[in-house]
Amino acid sequence: MTGAENGGIRLTEADGIRVTWRIDRPHRIVIMAVHNMIDNSPMYTFGPDCPDLVQARDRMPKLAKAWDAVRHQFWMQWGSPHWVSSAVRHADELPSIKPWVCAIEERAGDGYHVEREPNPPYGWNLFDPAGAVVCSGSLDRLELWVLHRTTRPQ
Repeated sequence: MTGAENGGIRLTEADGIRVTWRIDRPHRIVIMAVHNMIDNSPMYTFGPDCPDLVQARDRMPKLAKAWDAVRHQFWMQWGSPHWVSSAVRHADELPSIKPWVCAIEERAGDGYHVEREPNPPYGWNLFDPAGAVVCSGSLDRLELWVLHRTTRPQ
């Protein structure tokens, strides 16, 4: 089941377990419930403070196959060629930064890419398809530039 039909909630089944989850911004996987598929009994349910996938994996390591299946489904849904090349290009980034950088590139459009500035080490540049720098600064600033560009009335 895809998220579009039911408010962003997704179901993943693996190893006799069904995981109910959704994507929270920016691309954070939030676990809402875990059910035993044999008798449809709830194993875990979470309130508003749902754990993310990493927290769920840490708290419930015996469900590793289910967590792997959720992660796989997430990447299959977000696995457009541009996203994959972006993910590969930013493979060495911190796990907390990589999805953000990839999301900026995806939202900016085909051919746009983000690179770290060599000096200072925490600055970023957003390049257009021709290779020209269109925005420099923090990831927040790049994201705002992209949002402004893509939401502007035509």
